[in-house]
Amino acid sequence: MDEYTIQNVIGQGAHGIVLKAKHLPSNSIVALKKIQIESNNTNQNLLSYPRHSSKHNVKLPKGIAREILALRAADDNPHIIDLIKVFGHGNSVILSFPFMETDLNNLIKSSQSRMHEAHVKRFLRMLLLGVRHLHNLGILHRDLKPANLLIDKNGLLKIADFGLCRLAGKHGAQIGFDQDDDIDPNRTPKAPDLSHQVATRYRTLLLSHYRWYRAPELLYGCRNYDQGIDIWAIGCIFAEMLNSGPLFPGQNDIDQIICIHRILGSPSINTWPELEYFPDYQKIEFQSEPGIPLERIFCDSSPFSIDLLKKFILYRSKNRISAAQVHDIASIYRH
Repeated sequence: MDEYTIQNVIGQGAHGIVLKAKHLPSNSIVALKKIQIESNNTNQNLLSYPRHSSKHNVKLPKGIAREILALRAADDNPHIIDLIKVFGHGNSVILSFPFMETDLNNLIKSSQSRMHEAHVKRFLRMLLLGVRHLHNLGILHRDLKPANLLIDKNGLLKIADFGLCRLAGKHGAQIGFDQDDDIDPNRTPKAPDLSHQVATRYRTLLLSHYRWYRAPELLYGCRNYDQGIDIWAIGCIFAEMLNSGPLFPGQNDIDQIICIHRILGSPSINTWPELEYFPDYQKIEFQSEPGIPLERIFCDSSPFSIDLLKKFILYRSKNRISAAQVHDIASIYRH
């Protein structure tokens, strides 16, 4: 830490704090994500991480190790936040990133009126380019929301906060790390087995309004999900940019489902065959909803934007458009 002068705290999360600092050798402003390693972590929750300045390894929680590995694998894309450096300090691990002036959440909230649709399309294009890169690498972000989309002084959007990410094979098989894996931040992902419980982690780690971007299969307890959960989140972010407010502002998990049903209409086994296999299906009987046409909600948006939005927020994950299917992402500008 001798190379840095701390300026102020710019964020705080479940695992640590984010500091704005000056890197003295380069005279650059950076963001330092300082994550404290809890002493009560069991070996089952830790992964071995090589400390380059020592012959001995340091044990990191799996989430932190996955975050480092995913960032290193995806660092050649302009719409993924750059991981400059990883180093230890006491009982903490510190991730150094370029300092970004704001995020999409603050931009939406600070707008005096609805964001101009040309700006919406510009940010959507950058988000799609970043997610397409992640999905091509087999990385599921799992926590896409406006607060995790950072924007620099030139208006460049970068996807950040990979603390809940998972690595997935090209055919959707989940990938994680074996307990004894050495996680080297400079190598690309490999493919051991993984078991996960993202729905539980969402309930315990995220504030209530972060569920606004969660795919309906997660709300019904699905554990065998795929890249579609990121695509759903993109749709919710797209909608929020268009209307300056969340599309599905649920107050809790049950209310979140009700909000989705109210707008998209109640799903059925005929329209969503996988529904009956979800663990939480039929635990609660919901009132039948006919749905609301998106044209009534987004009355100031172009037909192109509404039609594109519909392709993101479909009940069946397999029917949602993928980032790869938007073949000519630049065409978003032309509509």
